[in-house]
Amino acid sequence: MSRPDIFTIAYTDPGSSTHCRLPGPDAGAPLRGNGGLRRSHLRLRRSRTTYPLATILWEKAGENAWFAGNLENAFTFLSKAAGENALSQQGWIYLGEVYQSRGDVPAAMTAWERALPSAQAYGLLARAYRHKGDFPAAIADWQASLALEADNATAHYQLGLLLAATTPEDALPELMRAAELDPNLDTQVQSLRTALNIALLSEDHAYQSLISGRALGTLGEWDLAAAAFRNALAANPDYAEAWAWLERRSSNRVKMVKSKSNGRWLSIRTRP
Repeated sequence: MSRPDIFTIAYTDPGSSTHCRLPGPDAGAPLRGNGGLRRSHLRLRRSRTTYPLATILWEKAGENAWFAGNLENAFTFLSKAAGENALSQQGWIYLGEVYQSRGDVPAAMTAWERALPSAQAYGLLARAYRHKGDFPAAIADWQASLALEADNATAHYQLGLLLAATTPEDALPELMRAAELDPNLDTQVQSLRTALNIALLSEDHAYQSLISGRALGTLGEWDLAAAAFRNALAANPDYAEAWAWLERRSSNRVKMVKSKSNGRWLSIRTRP
């Protein structure tokens, strides 16, 4: 693709009245410029000392395609930049999200690892590890994210949920900090706080895990609830109530989805 064609793609974005058109196989497909050419030009000028201009524009084109919802173009352009070793930290994050949208989670995680150290990339990796059931790795990545961005309410909350499932005695500081930073989390945090305060009155680890798991289940965090119930059973294999709750969890299938309204990840419970 010639340089003018790259400029045409890179300096387009959804949301304004200025129409441009993609060359090549997508000729005739309109994209809209948002009037932000001056900002883009300044970003490109600052980056020229690191990457050749053409390779920088591949990333910009991929970014715009991603935000426009054109996953195929986003994948093509970002992959081109990656192949030329010209993706920025944020570019690797976008490429990982494109891979995730295509269902290739291992490739997504590899891309996010290339973006490290980045609070956002650590958070994306943490969610991916949680989805795989690797809670220790998820905890470590949320902690790494918070080391870079200490006032991230979502990171504190997600870390608190994981700790409630694995080490209930460590969960409250993270949960309370999350509620301080984001009052919208207060209802969920207070529910967990009440349950954890009750659980920690006992020195019985099986009971602590059971109560924590029940609270997580009430919030729809069934993957974490199941982990807590399994911890209860590891401490007391004959714990009938923990077996009952684990059986209840098995009748609830959980998937993680990203809210279109606010971008938050949610645990969605579905019936088999």
